[in-house]
Amino acid sequence: MRIAALEADANEHQKQLHKLEAAHLKAKNDLELEHHSFAKRAREEHYNEGFQHGVTSSQKDHLIEITNLRAAHREELAQREAEAEKRGRAIAKLEHEAQVKAFGVEIRPYVKIEKDIGVIWDNHKSHTGYQYQLLVNGIPAFQPHIVVEHSEEIKQVDKEMVAELVKLAQKGAETAAKVYLRGASPGALIIGPEIVQQVKV
Repeated sequence: MRIAALEADANEHQKQLHKLEAAHLKAKNDLELEHHSFAKRAREEHYNEGFQHGVTSSQKDHLIEITNLRAAHREELAQREAEAEKRGRAIAKLEHEAQVKAFGVEIRPYVKIEKDIGVIWDNHKSHTGYQYQLLVNGIPAFQPHIVVEHSEEIKQVDKEMVAELVKLAQKGAETAAKVYLRGASPGALIIGPEIVQQVKV
């Protein structure tokens, strides 16, 4: 009886030992599974973080590239605008110079002496000023225009009187030339020889 009881106790202890070993193996397996799952989640998180970092970095690089392209485009546009403005100014200057060369004015001192023959004596009247003529490529255009600045009665007409009248007309022509030269090139103005007319009225 005692031997049977001991064998029964031994069997019970053996069963308990097997249960403990099974529980230990199960716990070990559970720990390994949990560790594997944790490691897997950690790898996935690291992968996602790396992927997001890669996406963010790629987006950042793309934005930087777009910004650089826009800056280069703005710089190119500014350069083109500056070149176009420079060309426009050069063309305008050439056109202005061509117009100045094409159009000119000739100013000539002008003297006109009118003689009124009377019964007893003759009357004389002088008109002094200047004549200006528009020129196109050096060729007279339209009719000349006469500006009389001074008129007076004179008693007699001789060389000395005519010379004095010419001097007076030359002063008027020089003054007019200064007015016409404002804003124009010197080549646009020509001062010609005096005009002296003696007519009977």
